[in-house]
Amino acid sequence: PEELQALLAQARARGATHAVMEVSSHALAQGRARPLRFTAVGLTSFSQDHLDFHRDMDDYLAAKCRLTAEHLRAEGTAVAAVDAHPEAASRFLAAAPATAQRWRASRGRDPGAEILAERFEQTPQGLRATLRTPAGPVELRSPLVGAFNLDNLMVALGLGLGLGVGPQAMAEALTQATGAPGRLQRVAVDGVRGPAVLVDYAHTPDAVARAIEAVRPACRGQLVVVLGCGGDRDPSKRPLMGEVAATGADRFWATSDNPRTEDPEAIVDMMLAGVPTDRRDIVQRCTDRATAIASAIAQAHDDDLVLVAGKGHEDYQVLGTTKIHFDDREHAARALSRRGR
Repeated sequence: PEELQALLAQARARGATHAVMEVSSHALAQGRARPLRFTAVGLTSFSQDHLDFHRDMDDYLAAKCRLTAEHLRAEGTAVAAVDAHPEAASRFLAAAPATAQRWRASRGRDPGAEILAERFEQTPQGLRATLRTPAGPVELRSPLVGAFNLDNLMVALGLGLGLGVGPQAMAEALTQATGAPGRLQRVAVDGVRGPAVLVDYAHTPDAVARAIEAVRPACRGQLVVVLGCGGDRDPSKRPLMGEVAATGADRFWATSDNPRTEDPEAIVDMMLAGVPTDRRDIVQRCTDRATAIASAIAQAHDDDLVLVAGKGHEDYQVLGTTKIHFDDREHAARALSRRGR
């Protein structure tokens, strides 16, 4: 707490008027956020995580609820995305002071939500939504892809409104939000037509399934997935990764990730062991990741969507004990450029 207060004091001395923080459940449980009182707080999602620290999911949620119960100002604003985890969102909002504003954000499952997406459309270029808010209607445009990103944007909008920022100013600011590097990050080359290409860090079966679920509504043609598994890591997830990719995609390129000291062919063998028999005809095998990315993009149609998963923001690949430069985004951009020649 002392270090954080020193940083905030330093920022204030340099002219900062607002501070935006992500407060972890660990920090809340350990009392490290103890002196802080927020004007606005938000909950974007809640899923199984950090159970090596928290006793169970109830304990994990209780820690998150301390943000509203102990750290929100009496006249503050609490915002929570309710569609994916309504019970968690309800508890988070219920813990807020009685005098606080409590706003639910919904894509449509909760028609009574204070922030409601009355219309919502996804395309490979991003999302568009018409929102009903406590400050009036808002037309939202964003380059981000996926329904979960609309949840994030609606919560961010609510936090801004809670701070007194005008709805149009918030909408314009959110239009510029590009998201975290390597998280459903779009790769495009000016003047070149081709499939939509997204790069994502998803490297567990659940994360890959969620990434596929997120991009599927934006896909106008076929969904092509390029995916590998890391070597010298948990081998039990490899068949699960293969199963998830082959089940969710229209075409699946099984390739390498960071093979490290394992044989890349053996890793792919384990991935393909999980592919259902009736999905094996959609699989292409190519252990050279650069070639797999290039081939997937070269063979895709303009209305297809190519999801390159597993490495995201990473700019390296580990072959044996050697780390080389490798960036999925760079390889995807080169492949798109070749289509335009």
